[in-house]
Amino acid sequence: MAEKELVQEQPSMSNEAEKQYLTSNGSLWFPVTVSSHKHGGGLRVTSGRRIRAEKRPDDTKGDTKKMQFKTRYFGSWQEAQRIMSVIQSLNITTKRIRMSATQGEVKVYINGEYIVNFGDKIVLQDRGASSDDYYGDDIGGWRSSEPDSGFVLGLIWHPLDYVYHYSEKICKALGITQEEWIEGSRNREE
Repeated sequence: MAEKELVQEQPSMSNEAEKQYLTSNGSLWFPVTVSSHKHGGGLRVTSGRRIRAEKRPDDTKGDTKKMQFKTRYFGSWQEAQRIMSVIQSLNITTKRIRMSATQGEVKVYINGEYIVNFGDKIVLQDRGASSDDYYGDDIGGWRSSEPDSGFVLGLIWHPLDYVYHYSEKICKALGITQEEWIEGSRNREE
């Protein structure tokens, strides 16, 4: 079952810190972080400390032992909240399909509707390696090295969306316009 959680927080500062923060150059940017479990996927949406910068900070991504995450910054707290709400409405699930011991693919669904296939990277497990570092079915020692979270997060803020057009597929599935989605062209230009 996919985990979905919406956490909204707008950090407060002491009066002196707020005063100094607001006198620096640049605009305020509000982060939205989307994270997913490596085993099992699911989405968690959070917001953290706003920052001041001359232009929109670059998207960031990273991972921990159990999760992967992506962060994008937005120009207002209202826009960050809207984005969080849109992402919260997504139930992204995956289904791994193995054609043979060494070949596989992953079908990705949004709210139960098929969206896209990704190729799955099937490798021979290293002897003595933890099974937590591999995913999907084990066929003769061959398993996927790609976590579930990579496929879930692959549809959100993809750096090559202008080539692959994943956001268009999501908009179609959700019945919304590109302007309502989180991949507006203005984000690439900033």
